[in-house]
Amino acid sequence: MAFDRRQSPQLAEPAGCIVISAKEGHVEFLNFVLLFVIAFLLLRKPEKERLAFRLLVASVLLMMAMFLVATRTAILPGVNY
Repeated sequence: MAFDRRQSPQLAEPAGCIVISAKEGHVEFLNFVLLFVIAFLLLRKPEKERLAFRLLVASVLLMMAMFLVATRTAILPGVNY
């Protein structure tokens, strides 16, 4: 008898658990795009320095949010391993 995936029991995820799959990564890509746009603005259009700084602040806040989400349920703090 062949194994049928539809009949296998599904394990329930704990409440409040964040599941990260390999398909995700869009936020990291967005952050890299922001950094490249910042570098382009500073190198090619120095008069847009104010916009570049605002994008830099948004990028840093995005990185902090990703770090806090990733280490929220960790046993050890994210910087101690």
